[in-house]
Amino acid sequence: MHDDILARIRTRHGTVHRFCLAAGIGRSTVYQVLAGRYAGNTARQLRRIEAALANQMEAGRMAQVAEAIQAVACARCAAGPMRRCDACRELFLAQAQAVLEVMAQ
Repeated sequence: MHDDILARIRTRHGTVHRFCLAAGIGRSTVYQVLAGRYAGNTARQLRRIEAALANQMEAGRMAQVAEAIQAVACARCAAGPMRRCDACRELFLAQAQAVLEVMAQ
């Protein structure tokens, strides 16, 4: 019934099981919702699944941007261009968040 959501889950995670582990949503709930057999509030569960997919995508993007920022910053660092100590990782994550916020506008 919700083949598009299942396809996105499989594209990003490979299996529903891995998605459920990452999202903290029960496998049986996800399978029942996707099959159209969930006895509870299906709309609410669909929103949870969609939100988990969106949050994971955002977290992945932020990690990629932070990694790019860190690569450039560490290459120019006075502590040594080949040294990657992660001392500035919080700063890089904050910068990545700021970049994503600007790009979302």
